[in-house]
Amino acid sequence: MKDKLVSIIIPVYNTENYINICVKSIVAQTYSNIQIILVDDGSTDASAKLCDDWATKDKRIFVLHQRNSGVSAARNSGIEYASGKWIMFVDADDIIVHDLVADLVNAVTEMGTQMSLCGYRRFSDKDQFQPAFKTEKDNNLLISTDEIKNIRQGYFCWGILFDKEILDTNHIRFAPELKNLEDVYFLSIYSMFIKNVGYIKKQSYYYRITAGSITSKCVDVKWQINSWNKLLDAFGEYLLNNPINDIQYQNILAMRRHCINNLWAECLNANLGYKESIKLMKNFKRISLRTSKRLRGVILYLAEFVHKRIPVLEFLLYSLVL
Repeated sequence: MKDKLVSIIIPVYNTENYINICVKSIVAQTYSNIQIILVDDGSTDASAKLCDDWATKDKRIFVLHQRNSGVSAARNSGIEYASGKWIMFVDADDIIVHDLVADLVNAVTEMGTQMSLCGYRRFSDKDQFQPAFKTEKDNNLLISTDEIKNIRQGYFCWGILFDKEILDTNHIRFAPELKNLEDVYFLSIYSMFIKNVGYIKKQSYYYRITAGSITSKCVDVKWQINSWNKLLDAFGEYLLNNPINDIQYQNILAMRRHCINNLWAECLNANLGYKESIKLMKNFKRISLRTSKRLRGVILYLAEFVHKRIPVLEFLLYSLVL
């Protein structure tokens, strides 16, 4: 298990100022059995050439060039090309500590899990520092999938080891239509098929904050509401197109509830009026009710049924299962 191939997927789009230090941190990994897949997503700067230059320097590096289609499509291309037992994502403007891959592989091996993740640290260009590539001694933990969001203060797919067999068997890919919140979708679906996660407490992933990042757009309320609407639809599409058991069905219902709660929260925070709020919440594909012994599932179904029809009742129904 410890010598299994790890495919590291890096979506690249106009990151000529960062791609070199990113790839440098990956080729320097102490775990050498890696496949590095650089997916050039139609870059218009020097990024594509820099990727090709790296491929000539290290035989473990492969470059995929495609028309600009967004980060979700770029990661999906990487997954399809990958031949490793494990899949890992790194953003092209980020940096990883030299022993991260080894730590992640050791965690899944020693804890018997099908997923492991590490801690991370945020930084920006103005910080003007280089990560200290030193080995830290911290105790690793076995956590539940429910704890991921709290530990990482959100859903992020980078710095995580995923089992490619689970991805392929359960048709788990990023939703191409999502330009934001794509990590929430991917990680939520994957978590339904595993029980526990190996957590490395070391801050081994350095996440760069840039002025042009997606997070900078989140101040645009309508853009953010549109993102939650698309995520809501994506969960519905997965429910409609994939066979899942009752527990997984309940989990996706809960995530759809999470989307609607955030839709209302965005409207409230922006002080939008009732009529405008309803107008921004588009209709979505309603899923069929499954037989369930849990009343919670029935309540969630009813809440989805009255979405945009009787908003007050919808809110009351959701409040019963929060």
